Amino acid sequence: MSLNISEGSGRGTDKDFSHFLDLAYASSLEVENLIYLCFDLLFIDEKVQREMIEKLSEVQKMLKGLQSKLKQ
Repeated sequence: MSLNISEGSGRGTDKDFSHFLDLAYASSLEVENLIYLCFDLLFIDEKVQREMIEKLSEVQKMLKGLQSKLKQ
């Protein structure tokens, strides 16, 4: 995710940056899937899963908020 954001911030336009924010958001959905998979495979317990999902949700909200600001 952070690599998409940093690459996008180096682009010349808000439109390009917004595209890379879309990619970062899509990556966050992949991470979310992996968190659930780790729980299902018993690599993490429910408390850790919940904490990770909560933190990831905050990141997803920040990504969407930044995209909204770019579109204004």
